Amino acid sequence: GDDRRWEVRTTLRMSAVAIGATSGIFLPAYQELNFDARARVYGPLSASVRLENALDRRIELVQGFPNRGRTAVFLVSGEL
Repeated sequence: GDDRRWEVRTTLRMSAVAIGATSGIFLPAYQELNFDARARVYGPLSASVRLENALDRRIELVQGFPNRGRTAVFLVSGEL
């Protein structure tokens, strides 16, 4: 049989405003929308595609270190 069924997932990660209790560092609220899909393509091989930060929002999880923006990842993996 054909076992090339795609598994598709959407995630929304959100955070409220964060202020360090002792440092006073302020990080604004953010929302990050991600998509990923995976399928077995041949025997033990699987292919995956992932779109991170689909809305291309500027996010800082650590002050002074912004995220990469919208990022696409393609991956082929196998099981032994």
